[in-house]
Amino acid sequence: MTLARDAPARSNTISRIEESDSLTAVRSLSSTGQEQSDDSASTPDSKSGCGSPTPDSSESLSEGCSSNSSQCVDFGTFVEECLIEKEHAEIAKDGLYNAYEAWADAHDQEAYAKSWFGRKLSEHVSYDECRPTRDDKRVRHYTGITLSSYGRTFLE
Repeated sequence: MTLARDAPARSNTISRIEESDSLTAVRSLSSTGQEQSDDSASTPDSKSGCGSPTPDSSESLSEGCSSNSSQCVDFGTFVEECLIEKEHAEIAKDGLYNAYEAWADAHDQEAYAKSWFGRKLSEHVSYDECRPTRDDKRVRHYTGITLSSYGRTFLE
């Protein structure tokens, strides 16, 4: 967060600039401390592109897409196309996220940050997490899900 004082000395207005997902929202705090929002500024949680929701929203990414945009594909599509729920299945978290990033890139989508990926995933499938030791290293895994044959193509 960056605080900047406006140039006129008689104005006690402080502009607070917040950056979130490459968008900037500007709110002015008047001398009374009351927050006034600029209607022309985007909300900090909105994303550019295909009507992307806030990270904790359960709405699909494709909502709000223009009719001429064939590139709008939502996270649920990744889950449907690339994942299989299977008892005793296991996949490294990094491997699954790397496959998701490659899938998003192939569909001209902006991938969710790694920190949001697990949250979005839990909205679509049921899984557990484990941290087994392999080759003297502890690697985080999702259990109960794995990549489909189509999903594995994004690891290559």
